[in-house]
Parts: sequence; C-alpha cells; structure tokens
Amino acid sequence: VIKGTRIPVSVILDQIAEDGSWDRLIEGYPELTREDIQAALKYAVLTA
Repeated sequence: VIKGTRIPVSVILDQIAEDGSWDRLIEGYPELTREDIQAALKYAVLTA
C-alpha cells in the first residue's frame, strides 16, 4: 500500500502495465504523486 493512501502497489503496477500512462493513473487516483508511482516501480524491481 502506498503510504498515506489505501492504494495497493499491485493496482499501480497493473495500471502501468495496462496502458503505461502515469497521467491517467494520477487522474484516476488524484491522491497519488509521481513520486508514489516511482516508489511503487522501485519496490516492484527490488522484490522481483
């Protein structure tokens, strides 16, 4: 879960994998920042 939200990292990764648009992801989850998305991607790499 992204700190300060109820959004699981898996939701972010699924959205990015589906359409690759950070802007659409932020539109759908306005509480997310670009830094949150970067952190989710980094987490995915480190735990893969």
